[in-house]
Formats: sequence, structure tokens, C-alpha cells
Amino acid sequence: FSILSLFQFKDIGFWMMITFRLLIPLLMIRWPLFGGLAAVFADAIDVLFVNFLGSGKYPSYVLFDKILDLYYLLLMTILSFRWGGLVYHIIVGLFLWRTFGIILLSIFNFGWLLLVFPALIEFFFLFCAARDRFFPKVTFTPKKLIVVLFVLFILKFTQEALLHSTLFYQWQWLMQNFLIPLGIVQ
Repeated sequence: FSILSLFQFKDIGFWMMITFRLLIPLLMIRWPLFGGLAAVFADAIDVLFVNFLGSGKYPSYVLFDKILDLYYLLLMTILSFRWGGLVYHIIVGLFLWRTFGIILLSIFNFGWLLLVFPALIEFFFLFCAARDRFFPKVTFTPKKLIVVLFVLFILKFTQEALLHSTLFYQWQWLMQNFLIPLGIVQ
């Protein structure tokens, strides 16, 4: 996989996915909660662009997806500066943790690394944005943050486990047994 090889790639679904993934997170600048939800949703459905609008054959999709993830996670990190203090430092730490996991994934290609380095930053950013939107007077104490992070970790770990193990294999089975034979995707 090289960046130059992308410019020779003429798959419309792939380029629509890239455009979608680069533009949607920019909504966070004006609307952190809505934009953050939209960015997470765009990450969840981007594979549909490639599989249904494109050839389904794309260069190093998993690695490229993780690079696009880092783009919107970095934007979340930068935007969290507005909250300052401990919240900002936690988000920076969560971003660095996920980034380290993605680097290890790109080196070793072990999917289980995504369970060890979950994208907890997504849920924490959304939690903080929701707090700002609906409960702006609520303050965070270190104890409250520990409880919040623990609950969010359980939710995110569960999501990552389902997404990167069970659902992946179910999606592959659906593709191989129905979508490809019916000619819906190639």
C-alpha cells in the first residue's frame, strides 16, 4: 500500500468513501455533538460505499480506514481544548492510546489489538459534548470522570469486540453466500 497507488485507483465508491469520511467530521467544528455522532456513523457505514458503489476491491482498506479514523479523532482532540483541564488531558491521552494501537496494528496486523487499544475517545468526546449541550452547569470531578470512563470503557470494549469479531465474520458470510452470488456486489 502506498499513497501514490491511491491516485491510480479509479473506484468511485472508494473515492466517495474518502470524501464522505473527510467532510463529515468537519461538522464537529460548529456542532460538536451532532458532528461527532455523524463522524462515528460515517466510520461505521463507510464500507457500504466501497462495497455497494464500488468494486469492493480496494487497497488496504483496514489500514486506510484507521488512518481516516485518526483524522476525525485528531479533530476531536483539537476541539476538546475548549473544555480544558483534566477533560482535555484525558482526551489527549485517549487519542495517543488509540494512535499507538493503530501503529501496532499496521505493523503486526493483529485485529485483537483494537480491543486492547479501543477508540474510547469517541464515546468520551460525545459524552463531554452532550454534557455541554444539555447539562452545561455539571462539572467533572476526578471521581466522576473515573466512573464515566469505566462505564464508557465497558460499552466501547463491547462494541469493539462485536464489531471486530462477530460482526466481521457475519458480514463476510453474508457477502459470500448472498450478496456476491446474487450479483448485488462484485
